[in-house]
Amino acid sequence: MIAFKNILLSLCVGFCAFLVTGCHSASPIGPKPAYPTSSLALSINGRLYIMENEDSANLKPVLTVDSGLVIRPYMTPKLSPDRKLVAFYATKSGGSGFSLCVIGVDGHNLKIVDIVTLPGQFYQDGVHWSPDSKTMVFDSPKAGENNIFVVNLDGAEQQITNDQFDIRPRWSPDGRYLAFIRNLQVGPSLVIYDYSNSMVLATIPHSYWYYWSPKDNELVYGALPDSLRQNFNEHLYVTRVEGTGVSQPVDLTKDVNPPPWTALWGGWNPSGDRILAKSFSDTVSYGQTAQIVSIDPQTGGSQVLTTLSNIYNATWSQDGKIYYTEWGSDPADFLADVDLYIMNADGSGQKLLLRGIQDLDW
Repeated sequence: MIAFKNILLSLCVGFCAFLVTGCHSASPIGPKPAYPTSSLALSINGRLYIMENEDSANLKPVLTVDSGLVIRPYMTPKLSPDRKLVAFYATKSGGSGFSLCVIGVDGHNLKIVDIVTLPGQFYQDGVHWSPDSKTMVFDSPKAGENNIFVVNLDGAEQQITNDQFDIRPRWSPDGRYLAFIRNLQVGPSLVIYDYSNSMVLATIPHSYWYYWSPKDNELVYGALPDSLRQNFNEHLYVTRVEGTGVSQPVDLTKDVNPPPWTALWGGWNPSGDRILAKSFSDTVSYGQTAQIVSIDPQTGGSQVLTTLSNIYNATWSQDGKIYYTEWGSDPADFLADVDLYIMNADGSGQKLLLRGIQDLDW
């Protein structure tokens, strides 16, 4: 999703508690088992596909026209950690309103898990699997303002937040914590929430992008110091969640003056020792030249992998390569025709895989 260029970000960490809907007792979800596979879920023209082994020749349809469902455009399909299921938002052909659906990667066992009306408005990261592939967390305005919900595969649901416009929820790698973005319309804050104990551990105001590390309950996020707010020059920070505490954040870009405007679209690589980011010289706009950058989370050292115009998004593959997409050629509808590429972790071996996709499992 294209980052908002008018968000003013600053950094401060405060510990607080907030009202949740009801009082619930939840157990940690559990860590993700290892599944050595290289598969990718993506949508093309309202249909769902799985691509195996980073090869466009191994593209197989999962949700076809005879299902009567159409995937919501630019709403990212999510492959479960065990690589057996895909979660996606869809509407009935010719209908209105959206549902959260799940289907097996073999195209069988399609089920509507939840009716979500309009999932997260237009946000692309509205659903996220738990590490054990048994539960999903998503945002929806179906109960008033945008709220966070947890749902099981059988449709049993739990509302986590209440009317504070919360979006982009994600599980920690051990399944104990959730993170999400709060009050996007007023001024975004990153919230770190202890799901096991139903309490907020930290709120980091004016932060919009974040990613959990695949290990050690670390996360990286972007925020703006007060001195740089007017220039949209974003700093990247890493913090760690331990028990009921959050560590002092480490500024990865403190020695870069001024730092580039960076959107954290790629997150961490599978081994947790590199972070993928997208760097601009100014604010986000169509046709702007940008760089895909790999960052060392320990030292903040960075490596420019490639410089391109019209970069839409980038993410790691399960084997440590990098998928990236470029916008289409029509400025009036540049998301209508997105091309998918892959390259090695050092930026070499760039290769076009598919043309004309809508979105994929970022």
